[in-house]
Amino acid sequence: YRNWLETAPIFIGLVLLGHALGAADSALNLGAGLYLAARLLYVPLYAAGVPVVRFWVWFASLLGLLACAAALHPLSEALAARLITSFASLLE
Repeated sequence: YRNWLETAPIFIGLVLLGHALGAADSALNLGAGLYLAARLLYVPLYAAGVPVVRFWVWFASLLGLLACAAALHPLSEALAARLITSFASLLE
């Protein structure tokens, strides 16, 4: 719960700022989707006490935040795609 309170304001701020600045929609949507999906998956893993998988899900939510931040950069499309591809290759 505390982790959510620490990261949610950053997530909300990045998404609102990205939309206000007209940031790259696909990069912002990709990051936001990854963050939200990972956070939703994190809750049952935390309740079940699965530490290793839970870490990787938390890491995925961090990558989602980074992708949202990257969406604010002019080269955001390539940057966000590279972040997601890197994470996917870690899971293989």
